[in-house]
Amino acid sequence: MFCVAMQLEKQLYDMQSELECLVWDQKELHKHLHAAIKECKLMKLILTELEEEYNMAIAKIEQLEGKPTVAISYK
Repeated sequence: MFCVAMQLEKQLYDMQSELECLVWDQKELHKHLHAAIKECKLMKLILTELEEEYNMAIAKIEQLEGKPTVAISYK
């Protein structure tokens, strides 16, 4: 009977230790997830800015292509 109680107590201790490890892992994973979400939002902002710059550059190129070129002659 005493041996069974000791085994159960050890199993309980092992399960508590495992639970504590899992809780700690979950907290760490949550931190990583939060950091990844922040990074994703930042990347979306950067991508939006790049898209705007790209569109402005294309518009400028199209504008310049539409203008007649002036030939400069040096005499």
